[in-house]
Amino acid sequence: SGLFDFVDTVITYEPEGPLVVLLRELENRTVHLGHVPNLIYREGDRIRRNPVMQPIAIDEFPLPDFSDHPRASYLSPFFVIPVASGRGCYWHQCAYCDEYYGVSVHTRERNSDRLAGEMERLHRTYGSPFFRFANTFTTARQIDELSVRLKEKGLDLRWYVKTRIEAGLTREILQEAYEAGCRMINVGIESGSPRVLTLMNKGISLEECVRLLRDSSDCGLWTHCYFLFRFPGEELADAMQTRDFIRTNKRFIHSTNLNIFNLRKRSPLESSGRLGRLTDFCVHKDLPHDAADDWPQYSQILTELKELFPFAHRCFPKDHHFLTICHEGRTRFLQSEAASRGDRPSHAGPCHGIDPENRVRLAEGVCLGILKHADLLNRGVPGTRLAESSSALFLRRFHELRWDEAVIPVSPDVRALLEFCGSGPTIAEVMEQIPSEGDTPAGAVRAGVMNRLHELIHGGILEVMPKPSERE
Repeated sequence: SGLFDFVDTVITYEPEGPLVVLLRELENRTVHLGHVPNLIYREGDRIRRNPVMQPIAIDEFPLPDFSDHPRASYLSPFFVIPVASGRGCYWHQCAYCDEYYGVSVHTRERNSDRLAGEMERLHRTYGSPFFRFANTFTTARQIDELSVRLKEKGLDLRWYVKTRIEAGLTREILQEAYEAGCRMINVGIESGSPRVLTLMNKGISLEECVRLLRDSSDCGLWTHCYFLFRFPGEELADAMQTRDFIRTNKRFIHSTNLNIFNLRKRSPLESSGRLGRLTDFCVHKDLPHDAADDWPQYSQILTELKELFPFAHRCFPKDHHFLTICHEGRTRFLQSEAASRGDRPSHAGPCHGIDPENRVRLAEGVCLGILKHADLLNRGVPGTRLAESSSALFLRRFHELRWDEAVIPVSPDVRALLEFCGSGPTIAEVMEQIPSEGDTPAGAVRAGVMNRLHELIHGGILEVMPKPSERE
């Protein structure tokens, strides 16, 4: 009940219908909260819970209204319009997922004619041809039908979508999607170990994953893949299988998210009680992986995998990837990144074995500055602005964001780290400057900073200078 010391009401499950009823009650000043479905509220000393209404039919939702959306405040040259192809998940069995807690279990898909019509109206209203599907996945049948409808309408749109590995997503459907403007697909493979996939209850096979990766790449699509390490029951040998799977299929995997498992409340794994008492784990936070005996080996695997992909392909928002692919084309983007990596000095290569006495500095072409709106306009970034005193990096080597100098916002801790590296300190000197962080063990803090240094070095933001003996 302490929650209601801070909030007035809570709407559970799908909110669209109940929210309209609540707003009307407030607008009419009647405020009969007992009439609002799905609502939890406090009445005197009691907590009331109203009956739950059936969700609104998904094709009855009105057209999204972005008229007061501050699009000019975003660090992006174009507005990527979010749309949804449905709700729910027909599989709904992945052990780690809590995505659909609070919504209908069964899949509700948008009518493809209505969806294509909505995209056409949004395009004409806001002038942007770029779309992303905000729901977690779109089925193969929907991708097929939507592609046909968009082509029939003659719409020159560009879009990207999240989908699931399934046999029904054939090469023919992927080719049709590309012709209808799809340029990127996101898929969750999670593991290269059949044993771990079974533990996760993914319901997919590695053979099907490889087939889909190959087909989507052959059709010209950019493929972004998610992988999950340290799932309960995974052993080091399983993680090595995942590493080998990514290496073997690198040609078809263009960008990645390499994630560490965290236990999600209301996920099937948490609800099952397989992991013992909930207090033994950090819900919605990383488990204490760095305390495990095999963590150094895991860290090495993750470092090796990060070296396979350019910094931009791991750290830029997917909307930026998408816009770049639409502008540059997938092949040109990959070639420019390969050339960029190939031009790096040899001493900026693998850093997991760097000597603490090596010095680091900002790489050539990287500028760190405090930016304001006028600064961005002067640098040719159209229609964008940042908050006062925002930190950002300028990377003259990258051109994927459609302006001459790419701009990447950075957090205060990264800014402090980069500023300190501006004087060319040794790795040991950098580590000595690490402040304590409350009750966090010093070893964990140092490991985190070292991982951040690895990221920045492999990304070409920092470079390692050879020691005098190495230059001779």
